[in-house]
Amino acid sequence: MKDAPRPASPAPRGGARRPLLGDVAAAAGVSVVTVSRAMNAPGIVSAKTHARIEAAIAATGYVPDLVARSMAQRRTRIVAGFVPSLRDSIFADTTQGLSDALTRSGLQLLLGNTQYDPSREHELVAAMLGRRPDAIALTGAAHAPGLRRLLREARIPVVEMWSLGGRPIDLAVGLSNREAARVAAAHLVARGYRRIGFVGRPVAGNDRARDRQSGYRDALRDAGLPAPPEWVWETDTTLEAGRAALDRLALPHRLDALLFSGDNTAAGALLACLERRISVPGRLAICGFGDLPIARALPGGLTTIRVDSYGIGARAGALLVHALANARPRPRRIDVGFELVPRGST
Repeated sequence: MKDAPRPASPAPRGGARRPLLGDVAAAAGVSVVTVSRAMNAPGIVSAKTHARIEAAIAATGYVPDLVARSMAQRRTRIVAGFVPSLRDSIFADTTQGLSDALTRSGLQLLLGNTQYDPSREHELVAAMLGRRPDAIALTGAAHAPGLRRLLREARIPVVEMWSLGGRPIDLAVGLSNREAARVAAAHLVARGYRRIGFVGRPVAGNDRARDRQSGYRDALRDAGLPAPPEWVWETDTTLEAGRAALDRLALPHRLDALLFSGDNTAAGALLACLERRISVPGRLAICGFGDLPIARALPGGLTTIRVDSYGIGARAGALLVHALANARPRPRRIDVGFELVPRGST
């Protein structure tokens, strides 16, 4: 049934009282019910009506009472998301995908930075649970002791992003990081490289780093090639670390190839080779992980593993939206896969 238009009333002025939902309805020429629907379930209101209501909210200065709304609905419409870094563009893409999927359903994303520290992740999640989010999005599947129990007791949807190893807490969207790294290392072996080193983040508390290092070892073991501990360096994912990998790893051990667990570090190594006139891939082959824009921009291009980082976040958000609609998501575990992208660096 179509709303009967209401006469517009002027917005309250002079701070006499706080604008109410009725003021917005009057300014938009719709019912209070329609305004409420537009704010709580925007998908069921026409775009034209929604635009009028948005304009009325701006004109009246109305601010929703989120505390009262959450008490009435037993929902805060907040999803808490946790990523290990705010500087790494691969997680920025995932966060954007997650945010876009949630926003389309009227949910808001609050973000926490765990800094690759499981204990910090546990503290942040516990603090956020006190604010009663409707759902939680985590990065990875390795967590501090007690976090799984804490989240199960919260009885809200939880999605783990980027990893598929082990048993998910609830929902999971990601890839086999181990298999992706194995494919990358096997590519180097197939190209004729025999002394292959690995550079990745520390594996402690980081299942993605652990799995990528394991995938590297799998490929070299399958090929009957050595992978001694001194050919592996655990460091951060910066350009500077990539540059340092030449003097720390490649040159002292006479390696002919380096596999990096991130494109930024690989790019640092490639740039250092160009500056020092070290032939790539003639003297040293370089392979990254992630297919970030820098991998395509480097001279000759960087061989890497392509992953749909945005899609991981978008699919994770869609699973949470589905779960919050009181539907059991199917499937509960989504493998986004990966693709080896050979370029000039190998």
